[in-house]
Amino acid sequence: MASVSIKGADQLKKALQQKLKLDAAKKIVKTNSDQLHNELVRNTRKGVVFQKGYSMEQINQDIASRMPEYKDGGLSSEQGTVKDYAPYLIDGTRFMEAEDFMKEPFERQKEKFKSDMEKLAKWKQ
Repeated sequence: MASVSIKGADQLKKALQQKLKLDAAKKIVKTNSDQLHNELVRNTRKGVVFQKGYSMEQINQDIASRMPEYKDGGLSSEQGTVKDYAPYLIDGTRFMEAEDFMKEPFERQKEKFKSDMEKLAKWKQ
């Protein structure tokens, strides 16, 4: 009588599950990065001004024109503005209070991202 056995099926199953989790992690990074980008654009929308009277319009245009840049094979992303004066607005100066237009959206999105990644970590263990 002939018999067939498959060696390594458990290892294959584990490798496939890791690949699925990796793809899911990339999707979570992309979704959260896109949501953060939209929040940053909304937070610097036209008509909003800083306390000192500076317009957010140029920063808004810069952020809106720069989509998130994905790195590490899609497992991380960078976004923001490259305006020379942005650090002065974010950190303040000795003459001007900080008006961090990035912190609030980032903190909100960070919590969503952590929650999504925790759900993924618990998925099919």
